Amino acid sequence: MSFRKAERTKLWARVAIYGPSGSGKSYTAMRIAKGLATRAGSRIAAIDTENRSLSKYADRFDFDVDDLGDRTIDTYLASINQCIKEGYKVLVIDSLSHAWKELLEEVDRIAAKNFSGNSWAAWSKGTPKQNKLVKAIVDFPGHLIVTMRSKTEWALDKDKDGKNTITRNGLSPEQGKGIEYEFDVLMDINQGHIAEIQKDRTGKYQDQIIEKPGEEFGEALYEWLNSGSAPPPPPPSTLYQQCIDGWNELKSIMLSTADDGSRLFTNDEYNTVRATLEGLKDKSDDEKLAVINTMLDSQKEQLHIRFENWCKLKHLGPEAGSSTAQEPPKKEMAPNTPASQNDEAPQGLLSEELRRQIAEKEGKKPTGPEVPSMLDDGEEEPRYFEDDIPGDDGRYLVTAQAELDIF
Repeated sequence: MSFRKAERTKLWARVAIYGPSGSGKSYTAMRIAKGLATRAGSRIAAIDTENRSLSKYADRFDFDVDDLGDRTIDTYLASINQCIKEGYKVLVIDSLSHAWKELLEEVDRIAAKNFSGNSWAAWSKGTPKQNKLVKAIVDFPGHLIVTMRSKTEWALDKDKDGKNTITRNGLSPEQGKGIEYEFDVLMDINQGHIAEIQKDRTGKYQDQIIEKPGEEFGEALYEWLNSGSAPPPPPPSTLYQQCIDGWNELKSIMLSTADDGSRLFTNDEYNTVRATLEGLKDKSDDEKLAVINTMLDSQKEQLHIRFENWCKLKHLGPEAGSSTAQEPPKKEMAPNTPASQNDEAPQGLLSEELRRQIAEKEGKKPTGPEVPSMLDDGEEEPRYFEDDIPGDDGRYLVTAQAELDIF
């Protein structure tokens, strides 16, 4: 690590436009994009979440559009990745607010399902998704313009003749807190199509009021951005990083434990997931990501089921051998759920002592811990990964440190 003389390099534009309905956010974004595209020699790509509203301008601008019906962060990311894959250097996202709205609804669903309505706890799942979207914006290898809706308030003002008039004013952008820090230019546009430059890293437009900013603004912005030295090599593709993030999340799920430290998935199950991903080595990043996302959905559902089963069995607790102990209520299981999940805990789920207590209550012979053996028939030594560490019971458990050589 060392210091070196600072120098300004060529940069990609990061422009955010926000305002109330009718302020002209979409049209302004397309005009600025046209100015950037003219100088950059690129076609314009546009992600439209506003019910095909951008296509109304197809007679005025030459651009390619992806109309998102599903407006989740995952679909935004997939569209951005496709834009990168096809080589566009100018991208308009109209609007970024839908991603935030969908995320808020998803967090509410997670809170209701997994956290007894505690939305604060549910953000442990929502925040990583928002961070992925922000990272995709920052890392996009091209010029990027986004629009955002703003909260609206009405105000009573006077016009030039002194008559009372009601105006609609935009407030803060409808997006995650701090999103404005990710952009070089942040403009607030009102219903008169007049933009106030609230943030400007170029130093040319800070606090200026610009009426109907358009192609000229885009061209001038390009000149400033392109005046530095050659930029450093771009970071790994957003798609590549999503594969890494997806594997890390999947790994965390497979190594989850219950409150008493009992593992909710077995070594064999972990190894099966690992082997599946290792088999993707020669696949493209988008194929890898599709498999990882499918496995994530499946294992998240399994994690929820297994934790519920653990809670049900743990409910027997120290009273398991007592004649007054109450059976926990039977839980209706989904069709096609394996019998091992209906009748007993999954492998590797319960401590030996708890299994003994349950067996005594049911008048059955204790079966011992269901941690799978790491031995094959005829082997005398346990097989384990190089980075495994011994568990408390002397068995070898997989750690979360291993990295797969598939990306």
